[in-house]
Amino acid sequence: MPRRPGVNNPAAGTGLARRGLFVALCLLPLFFSLGNHEIAGDSEARYGLVARGMAFRGASWWVPTLLGEPHLTKPPLTYWLHAVSLRLFGDHLWALRLPGALCGALTLGIVYATARRLHGPPVAAVATGLLAVTPLFVVVHRMALTDGPLTLFSTAVLAAAVMIPRSLRPAAWIVALGMATALGLLTKGPAALLAPAAATLWLGCVWQTKIKYKIIYYIVLLISCVPLALWVGSVAAALPGAWGEWRFQTWDRAIGRGDHPEPWWFFVPVFALGLLPMTTLLPWRRLPAVGRELGRTLLRGVPRGSDPADRGLWVLFAGLTFVVFSLISGKLMSYLVPIAPAVACLAAPWLVQRWDANRPRAWRPGGAVWLVLAVAAWCFAAVAEDRYLNRHPLRTVVGELQRVTGLTEPRVYTVGFTDRRLPYHTNRPTARIDPRVLPEAWAALPRHDLVLLAEPEAWAGFADDPHWDLETLYESIGPVGRLGFNGRPLVAYRPLPSWRETDSLGGDAELGQ
Repeated sequence: MPRRPGVNNPAAGTGLARRGLFVALCLLPLFFSLGNHEIAGDSEARYGLVARGMAFRGASWWVPTLLGEPHLTKPPLTYWLHAVSLRLFGDHLWALRLPGALCGALTLGIVYATARRLHGPPVAAVATGLLAVTPLFVVVHRMALTDGPLTLFSTAVLAAAVMIPRSLRPAAWIVALGMATALGLLTKGPAALLAPAAATLWLGCVWQTKIKYKIIYYIVLLISCVPLALWVGSVAAALPGAWGEWRFQTWDRAIGRGDHPEPWWFFVPVFALGLLPMTTLLPWRRLPAVGRELGRTLLRGVPRGSDPADRGLWVLFAGLTFVVFSLISGKLMSYLVPIAPAVACLAAPWLVQRWDANRPRAWRPGGAVWLVLAVAAWCFAAVAEDRYLNRHPLRTVVGELQRVTGLTEPRVYTVGFTDRRLPYHTNRPTARIDPRVLPEAWAALPRHDLVLLAEPEAWAGFADDPHWDLETLYESIGPVGRLGFNGRPLVAYRPLPSWRETDSLGGDAELGQ
């Protein structure tokens, strides 16, 4: 009698153990030591503050707010994910970053399922393993940013698109594509249109089907824009100034009047280094042929009844994303993260084909060894990151300020340096004080909860300003630790009690830069 699979069958148990080990290795770089290092930069601090306000401070979930002011740089879905995680698991950094890591894990699952359906288990394993250790993919998904969820939804759009022409009843895949598009738009607005644009262009050339399905496809795409349109319309009706913020985030950034301006070639090294090891494994010699094939497909379509090559979709999306973001002025490295799954799906089939041609089946143990080594390197890097970033953590400085002042949420202004992460730890706005500020403007600032955090050299220059008599205005509350990679010493000062008692209630003044 033949054995049933999985029942007293050592081979089935071994295969299950191997699959479990593979999944664990792929997920380890995303989740290992997720919350053991400082808040990473201004963007993560801002997203964390908005989510914390939603989760714990009664802030609006419909109109994101940053320290009491509307914060409309992005649609609300990412903030909702972070806020839900904080409510469920508490105010911890790992809880703030958990949605990004989970989005990375789901993206790996989509890549595996899609590659397995198209090319079989070996290609699926290689594509997933490559993506799991890609630097840009791992780093961004370990942070509380919008690019992780956008990568998930863009990958879901492409996965659904590649299955539509292969399905006898494509309606379910069309709905899945529309849902992923809607979620992507609620995550990052117009940037999420690149995946459905590439999918629509590719499907228009390769999809030979009844006209009713194509009509359904375009109707679903239109409906997918409705949630974002409803949010935009309701927020704009309540806050007319919202249009100016959205124009700045889209049009001004594109034409060079926004922030993060970079040259057109900025993404060339980001692509080459950020998507290692995939960029060294791509069939560069074959890419011109793939490009010509894609061009013929876009111009002539594919013969009826033939199986459309999925590599055209990956090349089209990666190329479209790269070109669009290279042409706009405002650039960040994380903008290229959504193309990483497409590059993995493009590189893996060719790599497996080459290995099988040279060493049939012999590459598999070697591939496993390389995956183990790469994951071990990522874990070592995470530990090094924790030790390096936590040498002089900002939260320790703020904790010492709270201890010596007795203030739970001090209003901290800096002298001689800028650190935009401070509001995440103080829940108050922060500004850098210019020593040339007019005394009248400074006198209008509420002082009962004010703390000046200064570098000693900068404070000495501040004290030499003839407009100030610091000895009658401030008292030193001593060193409060060191900050930054070089461990610069910091000293804290407070207004003297006699000056604090004459606190102005006029509100914040524009003092910093």
